[in-house]
Amino acid sequence: MKVWTALALLALAGCGGEGGGNDGAAGGAGGAGGSVAPAPDAAGGGGGGGDAPDAALEAAVTGLRLGPAELTLKRGAEARLVVTALRDDGSEVDVTDQAAFETSNADVATVAAGGAVTVLRGGAVTLTARVGEHTATLETRAACDYPRFASAIRYGSVMPPLFWQGAFHRDGAPFDFRLEDVHCDVAWKDTKVVFFIVSAGWCAPCTVYAQRLRPDAAAIEAAGGLIVFLEAETEDFGPADNAYAQRHIDHIIGDAYGIRLGDDEAQPRRNWLHAQPIVTGFPTVIAVRTRDMQVITDSNHSQYYLPLEQIAADPEADWSNPGPPPFSNHCAPGDEEASEPNDAVAQAAPLTPGEIGAGICNESPDFYRIDVAGEWRVTVDFDHDVGDIDVFAWNEAINQPLQVGQNLVGSNGTGDRETFAWRGPTTIAVIGYQGASAPYRLTLEAQ
Repeated sequence: MKVWTALALLALAGCGGEGGGNDGAAGGAGGAGGSVAPAPDAAGGGGGGGDAPDAALEAAVTGLRLGPAELTLKRGAEARLVVTALRDDGSEVDVTDQAAFETSNADVATVAAGGAVTVLRGGAVTLTARVGEHTATLETRAACDYPRFASAIRYGSVMPPLFWQGAFHRDGAPFDFRLEDVHCDVAWKDTKVVFFIVSAGWCAPCTVYAQRLRPDAAAIEAAGGLIVFLEAETEDFGPADNAYAQRHIDHIIGDAYGIRLGDDEAQPRRNWLHAQPIVTGFPTVIAVRTRDMQVITDSNHSQYYLPLEQIAADPEADWSNPGPPPFSNHCAPGDEEASEPNDAVAQAAPLTPGEIGAGICNESPDFYRIDVAGEWRVTVDFDHDVGDIDVFAWNEAINQPLQVGQNLVGSNGTGDRETFAWRGPTTIAVIGYQGASAPYRLTLEAQ
């Protein structure tokens, strides 16, 4: 007697009527029906030499079912699809090993031969199985488990799954910002590091940092970095909500870059993040690697600006001690001002109306004291290609640039000239941005 296996009876090409779908089960409807061709002789013969199977076994395949219906897809967990052929006599047979698989979004999940599913990111995905002319589909959604986190944010810890309803994109469009989504969802697949810039409306260095970061923002984003401004306090030291964060950052840099959040609307705990041990002053930058939501570095690990573009490009590197940016002295002999040393507020050199030659020739700013009683204007001319230089009126009481309301008193553009007007006796600081060095001409005009 000949032996006829179930799988050998499922040759799906051939004549027949339209298939009947997949009996209401999860998955797509079957394609055109086909009669089952005779299987080869069990003893090894081809399709042409054996006796034909009983007519009762020649059931037509009407469609496929793709399951399981309650499929759970989660990153890091095993999942396997099962493809079932449906026949017109009501019988079913597993044809998973014969199926070819497709996915609507390979960034979310892929399917290998045999139905093994690998989840890469969270998000909606449609899985398709094909056997001959028949197909079946399964629409589902992949998810991820958020890493376990501690009760405080420190270097090396996992950032808790905070979220903000009504956060703002840089263009002012509101949206819900969730760290669970950043960690998992396919919409954030290109983001490798989130840089939280924790700042305050009254903080002059925060304003300087946001403005100085503007020319580098596009490169940081292209490397995989996401810049998030988290405003902790207003200029009046009150709690900052999302709307304030948007207004304040928009005032400083417009719609140039960055998501805008207020710590007063952080959930599940308001005004919690900026009170964490990692925030020792404003601005504080916290770098969170999205693969595992671990804090890989922060401002406390360097007395200089963190190299955000390099961190975003290689978040697996050791950033525990980024070190200073390399300093290269671009001054020629004689470029230093005659008033050196004037590298500290206490050493500020007298500056009278007129023009002097000077240079940022070491890692410290140059300080000058203006004693003009009325209004005046100061201008710094230099070659930006040699080194980027800024100039500010200086608040000696708190040893940082002078800020009036939300506005800095000074100039920190990206051209070859920085200039601003002010009034009365004032100390000014000429600063090399990010360790820049260059000779410059300094002009003071009494108005």
